[in-house]
Amino acid sequence: MRTHSAAIALSAVSDADAVLAARTAHEAGNLPPRALLRHFFAIWAAWDWVEPVGPAAPTGAPVTVLAPTPPVRSCTTQVSAAGRDLLSAELYRAWEILESAGDGDDPRPLLCAPSSLPELHPSWALASVPTGGPAEGRLRGRLLTLAAALTEAGAADCRIWPRPLTADGRTGYAIGLGATPPSAHRLAEIGAEALRGIRDASLVPVRI
Repeated sequence: MRTHSAAIALSAVSDADAVLAARTAHEAGNLPPRALLRHFFAIWAAWDWVEPVGPAAPTGAPVTVLAPTPPVRSCTTQVSAAGRDLLSAELYRAWEILESAGDGDDPRPLLCAPSSLPELHPSWALASVPTGGPAEGRLRGRLLTLAAALTEAGAADCRIWPRPLTADGRTGYAIGLGATPPSAHRLAEIGAEALRGIRDASLVPVRI
């Protein structure tokens, strides 16, 4: 699965992509490739994400896609409520593209077209650490905590791009701050709290 923004929600958890694709192919039988792709998006666009994908009771997480083999675990712990909403919207968008494409049309350019980041959020921040070393992994592990802190501060529709960016000796993650971004002062406070203990970590406003 690789639509322009669905990847935002799940690209950091590619195991989940694999689980959804494998389950779709297993249950679909011998559909030809084009029909199988349409079937994939039709199923997951309509999925109620309250229900886990896998043998488990609802967990209360925004999205739960379980690994199919031991150790059974959720592959989607980093997906926030905003990420779930984006995922649902993009799956539905892809389904619509495939449904409206003619038999001779190639839908892949539309499905894979990248987003223009500035169009999605008027304000951005960057959470980053010096490139290399264990701080990169620790920063990635705090993304869900950071998203929760931003949501609590009023940026309920914030979205963290899961693909890391590297520049000027630092590696980090771009964060769209939504319609009600916190002030630069409040952003610094959130970064200090959510990234506490990660050496030289910072959360600062940036222009995209």
